[in-house]
Amino acid sequence: MATLCTSCGQQILLSSIIYKCHQCANHYLCKSCTKLNRNRAIAQYHTFDKISKSNETRQESAKVSFNVVHRQQETNSSIFDSDGYLKGALVYCRYCHRIFNSVKVTFFKCEQCPSPFGLCNECLPQARSFHPSVHKFLKLPSGDNMLRLLQNYGHLDVICDGCSTSSFTGTRYQCEECVPSFDLCDNCFGKKHTHHRFKIVPNSLVHALNQQELAQRALDLASLNNDPQWRDSITGWTKVDAERVLEQANADEKAYKTRLDEIVQIANRRVEQERQRLQDTMDFSWKMQMLNLQNI
Repeated sequence: MATLCTSCGQQILLSSIIYKCHQCANHYLCKSCTKLNRNRAIAQYHTFDKISKSNETRQESAKVSFNVVHRQQETNSSIFDSDGYLKGALVYCRYCHRIFNSVKVTFFKCEQCPSPFGLCNECLPQARSFHPSVHKFLKLPSGDNMLRLLQNYGHLDVICDGCSTSSFTGTRYQCEECVPSFDLCDNCFGKKHTHHRFKIVPNSLVHALNQQELAQRALDLASLNNDPQWRDSITGWTKVDAERVLEQANADEKAYKTRLDEIVQIANRRVEQERQRLQDTMDFSWKMQMLNLQNI
């Protein structure tokens, strides 16, 4: 597959050197165009990553990287603007190194591996050639089932400024113009505060999980290319970048689960307190009835 140089419009074959803009989602230069004055002028604002394939391993991983990038180019958007990242859950195939929106594909996760190990439907038949045969793969929910699952994750401690619902589920819409944060839930979005622009803010847990998948891909490709400075063509992350992202994502996942446990414990205590209050009320009412009967 070829990539178009956005300066001259010519195709850049995968066997050639490609210069990818680190700031833009779809900006590529061929080697000849990097020498043009107009492209040198913008270099002070944009940085270009030289993607070279000097060996067979590098070439194969680059093919994977650019295959995914071209799929994203069809939507004229980066991975961080995609529905899969903002509203869904991304999954990463450890064999073909592609990133998928879990809502749209059939995907499998190993049940035995301590760290997530996933395979797409196309690569699952190859599992025995590189993965322990005694391990079992669990099919993840997809389609409407996955959508319903994702919609059930609450935005913990976030209050909808339209209806005052706390920790609401579904999509979180945040005003891009108001300070401090002004958020709306699915029910209120489009009905209130319609004079300002909104952006979608991912659920913090799903966001952490998506970051983990993207970071793992960047780490794997850096390892395959034996180059810690290799920049992932989807995210632009190097090995060091991915390690930092992964560390933060793991911390965010832990924080979400800890806070969720606290909320559940608080709710359980309130339920128990209410049960005890009702029980005390019933006991008091029963005692009063008995006293009244004794006085008759």
